[in-house]
Amino acid sequence: MTAAPAVAAAPRLELVGGGVERRGRWLLRGVDLVVEPATLISVVGPNGAGKSTLLRLLSGAWRLTEGRALLGGFDLAALPRRQAARRVAYVPQTVRPTFEFTVREFVTLGRYPHESRLFGTRSADREWIDRCLEDTDVLALAERRVTTLSGGELQRVLMARCLATEAEVLLLDEPTSNLDLAHGLDLLGLARNLACEGRSVVLVLHDLNAAARFADRVAVLDAGALVAEGAPAEVLNPDLLRRVFNVLAVPLAGSAAPVFDFEPLP
Repeated sequence: MTAAPAVAAAPRLELVGGGVERRGRWLLRGVDLVVEPATLISVVGPNGAGKSTLLRLLSGAWRLTEGRALLGGFDLAALPRRQAARRVAYVPQTVRPTFEFTVREFVTLGRYPHESRLFGTRSADREWIDRCLEDTDVLALAERRVTTLSGGELQRVLMARCLATEAEVLLLDEPTSNLDLAHGLDLLGLARNLACEGRSVVLVLHDLNAAARFADRVAVLDAGALVAEGAPAEVLNPDLLRRVFNVLAVPLAGSAAPVFDFEPLP
């Protein structure tokens, strides 16, 4: 995959004292996180730590119980949804299309925030869609029905639709979970390139070594709290990995990023 055409520089996205409560339980609380322009942040943590919840709050998909989400200094919740959708694109962990859209039609839905209510999709939009399909290696699937795709194929189509929005901030929840090794590395490389071009990318990953290799910063969640955030070499250390993930992390030499071999604790 190669990066899609450059877009405007990303606005700063902030979560200030963010928390959300559901059915009397705090899923996330007291989280302060800043997503700077041209930065890739990997969000890691054990199951149930609040990673998906964090992305929902940053995207505006869920309302905060406490705190604020700010986009370019403005309250994200107060922005018109169409305007917010032009700036922030969110790909959830699980999407199961039920309508018989073709892949091209499904990716075109990403253009909705930009479409004229009078004239619909323009030729420039169609060219952008073709580029997004190509960049995510799904152009050959353009006329397939999305309901017939494998999990990995659908994951790449979702990324294409995300790119089609032209959003400056991309929030991706486990984007490599259904991908084979080659496509997973391609997608992470694409995310890295997008950040280098000026977009902000926040992605949830379970592969800690991939998080360290591709991210500028790593945010570690545990039990609904942000327990560490910073450069991979500063954050991902054997002590933290033992406390948060309950594993023995053995550093491997010869890499600029922290790379570990993992063993279960006795």
